[in-house]
Amino acid sequence: EAMGLKLYDAELVDLVIRESGLDPDYVRANEENLTKGLLKTLFANSFERPYLYQSVPLEHQIYEAQERVIKRIAASEDCIILGRNANIILGKAPNYYHIYLHATPKWRVAQTMKEFGLSRKEAEALVSQADNQRKATVYRRTGHTWGMAADFNICLDVAKYGIDKSVDILKMAIE
Repeated sequence: EAMGLKLYDAELVDLVIRESGLDPDYVRANEENLTKGLLKTLFANSFERPYLYQSVPLEHQIYEAQERVIKRIAASEDCIILGRNANIILGKAPNYYHIYLHATPKWRVAQTMKEFGLSRKEAEALVSQADNQRKATVYRRTGHTWGMAADFNICLDVAKYGIDKSVDILKMAIE
């Protein structure tokens, strides 16, 4: 909002659904969650249809559609693409800002409690589950380790500066 840029998050999923032609419910359930191992994928897919007749597993079809959509959006407009390995998909072109926002676990748990009205224990479990899912998904899709500074232009500790000051810092850096 502060930069006047369009944010692609949930809308990106709808674009991937249109791009891939896959079942919308399947894409929504799996687009950020592709952590199955190859053997598990092959085994699961063999019951739906033999793998020999399926050129690319469904999980990979989703990711390939997501790559195409991200590249098309980034080439056509200034915007913010939230997560989904956009930093790795788009590479280190000088006109892209790949930003990694991080914070202490204590701050993240407190924010999660506030945002979702959860108990401390529920928030800790949710933050831990999200971190583990992100680690697995980033590695599975890209071979990179989640949260590595080398994959980003800007890394910012939101817990240190707070949300409003972090927005100001990012806006100033980009302008």
